[in-house]
Amino acid sequence: MSHLSRMSATVIAMAAVGVVAISPPERPAMAQPDKKPAEIKPVGSDFAYVPTDAIGVVHLRLGDLLKSEGFGLYLKVLGKADSKVLDILKNGFAIDPLTIETYTAVALPIAAGNPEPQMVSVIAFSKPYDKTKILATEFSGMKPKVAGKKEYYLERETGYSFSDDRHVIIGPEASLVAYLTHPENPNGKFRERLRADAAGKLIYATGDLSRIPIPAQAANAVPAEYRALLKAKFATLSVDNRAPTAKIDFHLTFANADDAADGEKSALQATQLARSFIPNLKKDIEAKLTASQPADGVRKLETYPDVFGMAMVLGGLNTADEWLAAPPLKRDGQKLAMTVEVPEMSSTTYLGVSSIAVGLLLPAVQKVREAAARAQATNHLKQLGLAMHNYHDTFMRLPPAAIVDKNGKPLLSWRVAILPYLEQGELYRKFKLDEPWDSENNKPLIALMPKLYTDPRSPTEPGLTYFKVFNGKGAMFDGAKGLNLAAIRDGSSNTVMIGAGGDAVIWTKPDDYVFEADKPLPELMKPFPQWLAVFGDGHVQVIRVMNQKNLKAMITVDGGEVVDLE
Repeated sequence: MSHLSRMSATVIAMAAVGVVAISPPERPAMAQPDKKPAEIKPVGSDFAYVPTDAIGVVHLRLGDLLKSEGFGLYLKVLGKADSKVLDILKNGFAIDPLTIETYTAVALPIAAGNPEPQMVSVIAFSKPYDKTKILATEFSGMKPKVAGKKEYYLERETGYSFSDDRHVIIGPEASLVAYLTHPENPNGKFRERLRADAAGKLIYATGDLSRIPIPAQAANAVPAEYRALLKAKFATLSVDNRAPTAKIDFHLTFANADDAADGEKSALQATQLARSFIPNLKKDIEAKLTASQPADGVRKLETYPDVFGMAMVLGGLNTADEWLAAPPLKRDGQKLAMTVEVPEMSSTTYLGVSSIAVGLLLPAVQKVREAAARAQATNHLKQLGLAMHNYHDTFMRLPPAAIVDKNGKPLLSWRVAILPYLEQGELYRKFKLDEPWDSENNKPLIALMPKLYTDPRSPTEPGLTYFKVFNGKGAMFDGAKGLNLAAIRDGSSNTVMIGAGGDAVIWTKPDDYVFEADKPLPELMKPFPQWLAVFGDGHVQVIRVMNQKNLKAMITVDGGEVVDLE
């Protein structure tokens, strides 16, 4: 759901405010153990918007979630605002936030030539909204585009379709067009299965893994003892809050019982592997706690959140250790299931625990996201390094820093030159190599930047990249003539090929790090906490300390310096 747009996020926030505005001021009654299960509401018509042959769905009964006791307690704080302000928030917009019902992210079947699924978001409302007002306020003066005889509006690469007055379909333009033109498959069973399995679930997510191809390189990167999990055909996660205890279910479905048994072994091994990391994590946190203790034994009050957070993380790790010691994993035929029941808490307990959990989880989630983004950026750099080597194998030299005209004027970046070696031959053939990057023909191609040129650590506007080479005398790239790797006297493993950081540049434009040995290096680390670089031998290094002398030693190809890569 990374493409969740500004408008959909705004609508969800408005729904939250709307719930506040009508919430009664009194404290909700404490849940009783013998209370009756909540009534199962019929699945909304939004599932009619899920193609019968979709490969994945994430479905949230957002209206129910926002009206639940847990959210309501938080939102009542906002309800203390002035009634006029709340009235503006509730009624001053084209969509009545109280009518939001569900949010559904839909993944379409994998298209030929595109290894990633196209995804759109469907927001459903319980009552009609005023489409005329939406168009007047959000898309004033815009003319609709058409795909499959259906209109949509485009704003900053994101498309919006108002197919009726109770649904808004949102997604990147290519994904939205694919969705609007997707033919109905009469043999597809995906929607039918959703209606049977997702009814009444607060959250429901499922994916047809059998139809999502796993690249051989990715599969081989998974240790052999865990590869049995890759045989799973379906994965399903659901949250059901209709009983005194909320139930979280996770299922993996395999082709047969034997594969499920192998998957169970791999899952148990994976949990034990995860458990083996816990002692070192605890040791590191405890060491940080000890090291941060001041000599006089009295900490500053401002350090309390960090100390408290580390103490809570230690408690969480101990809890995880207990859970991993005996994970609630069960196998039934071809299914592998894990069910966790969370006893319902009183309002006060829920508020206190949730507040702490949110406060601690946000930085933890951020750390996980940063690590995942760094890993993906590292992979992108490795792929670019491999493309450089494939280019070198073909021409016996690296590409030049820029494709130039007959007078030596730079026209296009090296990033264009290596497109055929990134499986982007079709895009490469669209360029006129004798014209500059901003010519009438070449400029529209900026928007088609391959995903490998993105750095997930800091998303940019479409067409911008942080991946650059050093261009200048003594560096691996110097003007219009590419270098043979054999000429790198300092050793390819010691010499930077491509770096990730500094100012973002247009990917087709010949715009890179300018290297002059007698001048300071440009800013490399912004907007990142560390600098990533792929070296001439293809390995990627994380550089955390910006030592000018050491960096210049890594950049030059024949300086003869001793390079410290730590």
